[in-house]
Amino acid sequence: MMPDPPEQERVDACIRRFLELNAMDKHPETLRPEPTHFGRFLKLLPLDPEVGNLVMNGLRYGIPDECVVVAAVHQRGDPFLEDPNLSLHQAKEVMAVRHTCSGKFPSDLIAGLMAYRAWRRKLEEKGSSDWPPAEEAEWCAAHYLSLNQLHELEELRTQIFDALRDNGYHSGVCDEEKELMRRRRRHKDKADAAAAAAEPLLLPEEEQISRLGRQVSQKEMGVKQWLTSLRAEMFKDGVAEQ
Repeated sequence: MMPDPPEQERVDACIRRFLELNAMDKHPETLRPEPTHFGRFLKLLPLDPEVGNLVMNGLRYGIPDECVVVAAVHQRGDPFLEDPNLSLHQAKEVMAVRHTCSGKFPSDLIAGLMAYRAWRRKLEEKGSSDWPPAEEAEWCAAHYLSLNQLHELEELRTQIFDALRDNGYHSGVCDEEKELMRRRRRHKDKADAAAAAAEPLLLPEEEQISRLGRQVSQKEMGVKQWLTSLRAEMFKDGVAEQ
């Protein structure tokens, strides 16, 4: 049995949105909607069209790594723990960690980006292949980060870069990094069990800053300011204006 076609109202709404995003344009003679170069670019990505704008502008401005992670956070959600059983004091600590990560530019997307970077820096410090899964889960729990969600963001980041590499936009993620990611994913069940048993440490905000190792470089500050200063209309046509 063939599936039912989508309702015409939904089709028309999608076409209108793609026209607004400059992902489609009307043929000058037939007036039929046709995909633009930007629309074909969006088709390559495992992202919603609006989120794909971030990746395109990251390529345009020379900061694809940052924008790909922000796009992953936008698509999948930030890596902070969400537990309805947290006490009021623990909930305040989670907010303190978010504030620590976003710094002077309050934004959930930036907080997610900086939390992901803090985790990646810790991986590099410990050695991706040498950091025991239980210790990794304990570190994440101590900083109110979800190890599962961090792995999800890392996997989506790899998928985005693979799509960009396959179409000549980026060199992609190296095979060694992919193998390390797969190795950590193979230990996922063990890490999940350790994370479930770990109790978050209640750290004052000053110590959180130290523990997260947030030595924000000038480049990072520039990226954060760029991301927060862009107006929504700068993305609506798929082109960020300077």
